[in-house]
Amino acid sequence: QPATTEALATFKDTDLRLTRLIVGGAAVDASAFPISLRFQDGGKIAGRSAVNRYFGNFQLGDNGALTWPPAGLGMPRMAGPAPAMQLEQQFSQAITASSQLLTSPNGARFQNADGAQVVEFQR
Repeated sequence: QPATTEALATFKDTDLRLTRLIVGGAAVDASAFPISLRFQDGGKIAGRSAVNRYFGNFQLGDNGALTWPPAGLGMPRMAGPAPAMQLEQQFSQAITASSQLLTSPNGARFQNADGAQVVEFQR
């Protein structure tokens, strides 16, 4: 169902883990490098990506519509193993390309209009 402020409040300060990543319509195996997400007040998110921590904010509109700032996610640029760096880049691009946020009792899914980019997290 489309996300609401009330639905997101149930995840506040709860670490969610990445369970599905689709980039350009293709599933990406993210199991080797755990990625987390935590919702905070005011449309803020933070978490740990494959190598670096990240933070950002979004605006939530009607029917779970998302708007991201032009800068996308903020994160330090520490280097890591090439596969982890590639996954981090794919994750960052996919989540900020999303235009809708959906929630269920156990998680949240960021996706773009055609479903070619999906970033799904579960408790």
